[in-house]
Amino acid sequence: MVCKYIRLGDLNRKHLIPFFLGLSNLVNQLIIKFYPEKDHRGNSVLDLYSSSVSFIFVLFIPCIFKIDHREIPKENEIQKRKWLHYFVLVFTFIIYMASKVLPYIVNGQLFSGDIRITNPFSEGPFTYVGVDMIVMTIATIIVFKNKYYIHHIITIIGFILFGNISDIFLDNYDEMHNSGIWFNLIMLVSIIFDTIFQSTQKYLLEKLYYPYWKINLTFGIVLFIFASISLIIYLSNKERANSPISFVSDFYKYFEANNAGIIIGKFILFTITNFIFNTLSIITIYYFNITFYLINFIFSKFVLALIDKKKESKKFFCIIFFLLQVFCLLVYLEIIELEFFGLNKNTKRNIELRGIVDVQGDNGRDSSIGLNATIDINNDYYINSLENDKEPFIEMNPKNNDEEHSSPS
Repeated sequence: MVCKYIRLGDLNRKHLIPFFLGLSNLVNQLIIKFYPEKDHRGNSVLDLYSSSVSFIFVLFIPCIFKIDHREIPKENEIQKRKWLHYFVLVFTFIIYMASKVLPYIVNGQLFSGDIRITNPFSEGPFTYVGVDMIVMTIATIIVFKNKYYIHHIITIIGFILFGNISDIFLDNYDEMHNSGIWFNLIMLVSIIFDTIFQSTQKYLLEKLYYPYWKINLTFGIVLFIFASISLIIYLSNKERANSPISFVSDFYKYFEANNAGIIIGKFILFTITNFIFNTLSIITIYYFNITFYLINFIFSKFVLALIDKKKESKKFFCIIFFLLQVFCLLVYLEIIELEFFGLNKNTKRNIELRGIVDVQGDNGRDSSIGLNATIDINNDYYINSLENDKEPFIEMNPKNNDEEHSSPS
């Protein structure tokens, strides 16, 4: 029990995964910002190759951890449609990647060479993440039939409200206004594509039982093909660094401006960090609701805002609102439960526990309880029916793998 009115939800070690995902994303963003290369724009071809290799390396995880490569047996109809599933996956991935480039095209950065394929929701206004939360919530209702209750609605409102207040302190609304209406409309479209992409992965993992390493392998192959096509186009240009096409000339100027050690070091570092990020990303989607992916964005946005020298005078005022926004997100994800005004009545944990009580009968006991006082909830928690028999609530206990918690018959 954290305190009288707040408690931790039904947690286990898996809940560390999305937080490590957010940390790895932050590390990637900091490397992009501070890596000691003379051309801050980087090299799009090398970045694409680095990303593709990092996706492909996920294929070795089953070998390292000795995970069975065989897919769970499925109906013949699903097997026949496998080509369609991969086509949809590749299509949504390409649209998702294109949606991250479109804002740069609108700002005219593509033809100036000042472009880097990054997720726009990892930096910039908090408003984008608030809209992403709404879109993801709607998608999970439609696709996965998830149910949301009063504590979800309240925390969505709080999350968006505190994010908007942070944007006011950081002058993000002025930046959004200066970017123009088309830029902001494309960002909204990008949010929709982002949700479609996450939902597609979740559907293949949860409904069709595709292994996550095969999904990442597909992404790696697609990026490798795009990187190779781009490389051929650049190498076929005879004017090279003198080319009037800016992104072609910048490709060659990058190698002229940086020594081999800087270039190779960045490629290796990015491959490692992207491998960690891509692995944690697909595992987060595999184990959790896609809304857990929001943790990936919120921490990097805040840290990047704090280190932004352009917002030196106001950035520290948003700290309290950022903490409130994180608190709302944790309640929304049921990592934290609020035990007042019935806000924890319809959390997933309490719904499952009420189902167990209903199965036991009117007096909360049945013949099986007389033989064994413990009821397994999942691999990590159990309840003791004898201890909870006279309590107004049911308390879940963590399992200890070294001790037996079952009572003698």
